[in-house]
Amino acid sequence: MNVIIVGCGKVGHTIAKYLSVENHSITIIDKKAEVFDKVTESLDVMTLRGNALSARVLLEAGAKESDLIVCVAGNDETNILCALTAKRLGVRLTAARIRDPEYAVELMKFKSDLGLDLIINPEQQAAFEISRLIRFPTAKDIMTFVGGRVEIVAFDLAEGSPLDGRLISQIFAKIKIPVLLVTVERGGRVAVPHGDMELRRGDILRIAGAADDIMDFFRHIGIFNEKIRDIMVIGGGKITRYFCNFMARFSARLRIIEIDEERCQQLSEALPSALIIHGDGTDESVLESEHMGEMGAVVCLTDRDEENVIIAMYGKQQGVGKVVVKINHINADIVKKLNLGSVICPKLITSYNIIQFVRGMTVSKRSGSFRAMHKIVDKETAFWRGNNRAKTPGVDDLDIEALEFEVSESSKCLNIRLKDLPMKKEVLICCVVRNGNVIIPGGETEIHRGDNVIVITGGAQIEEFDDILK
Repeated sequence: MNVIIVGCGKVGHTIAKYLSVENHSITIIDKKAEVFDKVTESLDVMTLRGNALSARVLLEAGAKESDLIVCVAGNDETNILCALTAKRLGVRLTAARIRDPEYAVELMKFKSDLGLDLIINPEQQAAFEISRLIRFPTAKDIMTFVGGRVEIVAFDLAEGSPLDGRLISQIFAKIKIPVLLVTVERGGRVAVPHGDMELRRGDILRIAGAADDIMDFFRHIGIFNEKIRDIMVIGGGKITRYFCNFMARFSARLRIIEIDEERCQQLSEALPSALIIHGDGTDESVLESEHMGEMGAVVCLTDRDEENVIIAMYGKQQGVGKVVVKINHINADIVKKLNLGSVICPKLITSYNIIQFVRGMTVSKRSGSFRAMHKIVDKETAFWRGNNRAKTPGVDDLDIEALEFEVSESSKCLNIRLKDLPMKKEVLICCVVRNGNVIIPGGETEIHRGDNVIVITGGAQIEEFDDILK
């Protein structure tokens, strides 16, 4: 696809990085020429300095021949007008980042009238992800597929766990719950495991299955998920407002610490059920006076990554059971290795939404129907298979993804047992959903027309379901 990206900030650069790797033709527009330096050094993209609100600039960027424009400039109004202008000039699809909470509600009603095919709200999506993590406190992160029927849940293998030191084959020979262990992360590397792999304390495991079955699995291994009632939020920006609105329906008791007095006033008006504290969330005396150590969860949402990391570290020291850290600038994998809790990165959430949208458009006319994508690990994190490093050249430079497909009647994989399918070695069939029922597949499982199939891939380029085949 020919894609124009308006805005070369953190989000624009991240989107360009992922789409260029997938062999799309990318042109980036920005008013500031200096922002292109980092992009041109690392990515194969075209750059154009100019105001994307100008029809002349958009035409120079190839608007008439473009399939998609992604408007992620710093201003909501600029993104809306740019998308509208591009649509009139002939761009087939438009996506715009809209961050203002009041705009977001209204624009959904007039989305088609404004020529917007996709509205991106990274703060709202980040808040939704945080609310899910709070409702499932054991999880480090949660990915959902097939309308929530399938979940992939990551959790730490803690000291004293009955899984520590056990072979995977031994564990699942005794536990007859229909879940699948899809990845094991250890020492910054990720494995698609096999039966004779031994689990160790400190591993990060990802389990796939239906939500109820995953809960049964956790109960079986001694992990219980009690509802969190008391939540402390540090920082009162847009994500905080969205998050508090999400949590209001769950009767959570929220206290928000915000250093800006004017913003405190705005929060008290917008969130009457929350307790708003005017104070510095990095001040130990403030955190102690607000009884941080007694909180069920602490969510770090200041505008500075460094402050969020420090507050999270302090929260862990105080014995807080669930800590969520928002970052934008620091590499997410570096923060995850600090084992502070769950890490949320709005720019990556936005990028994945765009990639998912682009992939859906790319394969819509082909036999396999792409539905969803979640990145389990980015390129920066190495990948190994089992107890040994993968022998595939360059596999350490590839992403590990979970992909969802709806299988069409033209698929070459229909009605063939999985053990008889010549699949690429970088591919794992994770779950099959048929008529609303979640199936953890085995060698005898067959794929039928209309099935939703979750595929884990580490290195294979998968755009449609039949790409799993050699």
